[in-house]
Amino acid sequence: DPQLEIVVGGYQSPTSTSPLFAVNHNGSPVSGFPYVVGEKIKSGVALADLDDNGKDDIIFGTDGDNLYVLLDNLTVADGFPIDLGSNIRSEPSVLNTGNEKIIFSGCENNSMYAVNFPSGSIRFEIETGDDVYTSASFVEDVNGLEVYFGSDDGYVYGVDLNGTAIDGFPMYISDDAILGAVVFSDLDNDNLID
Repeated sequence: DPQLEIVVGGYQSPTSTSPLFAVNHNGSPVSGFPYVVGEKIKSGVALADLDDNGKDDIIFGTDGDNLYVLLDNLTVADGFPIDLGSNIRSEPSVLNTGNEKIIFSGCENNSMYAVNFPSGSIRFEIETGDDVYTSASFVEDVNGLEVYFGSDDGYVYGVDLNGTAIDGFPMYISDDAILGAVVFSDLDNDNLID
């Protein structure tokens, strides 16, 4: 239907019963939900039409170290889930360049991963000095698309779509963890993105 739905993961015991919830605008469950994942989900989900059928698919990470793509027909996409090696506690981000779709997910093993869809292959991994709980943010610059994210090591990382560091990054911000996503704006009105 034309109404928006709410999607949220469950974090309950026993783990084998942990569900993914989808709720209609009127509070009723979406058909087929709750969907039992069998793994705890501590962070939010991403919604994107990965299979180009006009319906959003659900992308999420679990405390079982897995990155899932649940298609709108309630089947897990071929090549998924992907084991990233540690708890996934950041909301995934999806970048659709028009030619390719890339899923970004931070992990408690000090890394940000870029995963190609539909193959499920790891495009690149950026190792940081601590866990990554932030979502990746994207901006288009004169040099092309850029990806930014923070780490608990106090740095903000900036890379291109090949995982190559952008000049000046990683950039040290503070002794404290970077907890929120990077946002972009022309704050000083010089027609350049800050």
